[in-house]
Amino acid sequence: MNELWNHSRKISTMSQSVPLFVTAPSADHQVINRFLLHFRDWSDLPTSDHAHVVAARNTYNLEESELKPTVSPVPSDTPNGWSGASLTDVEAFVRDAQAEDPQSSIFFLLDDQGVRDKTVIAAERRSYDETEELTDEYNKVRVPSDEAYTVWVNLDIGNVGWEDYCDEETGGDEDGWWVYGEDGGADIMTDEDREKRDEAIKKLEESGDA
Repeated sequence: MNELWNHSRKISTMSQSVPLFVTAPSADHQVINRFLLHFRDWSDLPTSDHAHVVAARNTYNLEESELKPTVSPVPSDTPNGWSGASLTDVEAFVRDAQAEDPQSSIFFLLDDQGVRDKTVIAAERRSYDETEELTDEYNKVRVPSDEAYTVWVNLDIGNVGWEDYCDEETGGDEDGWWVYGEDGGADIMTDEDREKRDEAIKKLEESGDA
C-alpha cells in the first residue's frame, strides 16, 4: 500500500446526510425514489432519511446548513443540473465546495450503469497516512444500491475502513477504482424493517412514483 491512507475521516457521530449526485440521464424520479427508500434507516422513523440529492451546480448547496436529507417521493419535475456530468466533474465540484471545511469525505453518484444494474458509486477522498490531510484524489467503488446505506454509515462513523468493504488484495488501480468485496455491506435490516421498505416501494410503484 502506498503513502495514502485509505480509511474514511474518523468522526464521533454520524453526519446528517451524504451528497448524492445523479448523473444518469436515464434516472427519472422513479429511479431516484427507489434509491432513496433503500438509503433510509427503517429502524429510526420518521427521522430516517440521509441522502441529499444535489440538484444544482452551485457550491453553496454543499454548505452544512444546506445538506438536508431529500425525502422520497420526489416529484417528476425535480430539477437536476448534474444529468450528463462525469465523475471527474463531480469530484472537482465536491473538492471546491468543501475546500474550507470538508464535513465529510464521502459522496455517492448514480450513473447510467448504476440504473441498469442497481448499483451506485461510493467515492471517498484520500488522505496522507502521516498527516491525514486530504488529497485531491478519490477512492471509488461500485456497490449494490441496497447496501449503500450500510456502507456509508460504517465509513462515516469510522466503524470500518475503506478496504474492509473492498478487495484489499486487489487494491485500487491508478485511477482509484477498487473492487467491491464478497462480504460487502452486511444486511443489518430486520424482517420488520424490510417489510416496511418493500411496502413503501410497492405504494410508490402503484402511484407511478417508483
